[in-house]
Amino acid sequence: MIAGARIVLNEGLDAARDGLAGLTGASWMMSLPQWRAAYTGHPAGRGRPGVPADGGARLVAVTFGSVTAPAADRLILPFQWEPLEPGHELTLQLSGSITLARAVARGHSALTMAGICQIPSGALVPDDFEQVRLKLMEASRAFVTTLARAVNPAAGSGPEPGPLGPAWAW
Repeated sequence: MIAGARIVLNEGLDAARDGLAGLTGASWMMSLPQWRAAYTGHPAGRGRPGVPADGGARLVAVTFGSVTAPAADRLILPFQWEPLEPGHELTLQLSGSITLARAVARGHSALTMAGICQIPSGALVPDDFEQVRLKLMEASRAFVTTLARAVNPAAGSGPEPGPLGPAWAW
């Protein structure tokens, strides 16, 4: 299954570049569909604080690789999601990349997540596929939005709405 999400930042490429490059080698914990605090039983135990997950959410370790193919007009950071709890309907692995590039609007940039989700053969009956796709889209939107806040920590702080655009997922 292909997963993707995109968010436009209210900052230019140069301003966002250092924030994304700073994630090189980092590890986060994520719950599907919301973020959860650190899970100490995994090497990626340096969790990212967030909204407590409901009882049905499961943990995923998110690990970031090294920046690849740096260029003046883009920056690419690979990542991987790895399930931590067996037996969940979303026992999936997702490998992909985050691309930071210029947005159409002048002075803006965009983060685009693209990846391939591997679901174990036979794990889903046909009726479950759409439900899993919707949960994966929700998790992708939450992931790219959190990445945008990590790239620009001032995003969303203060009494005014944050400088982030809405996230889209597919």
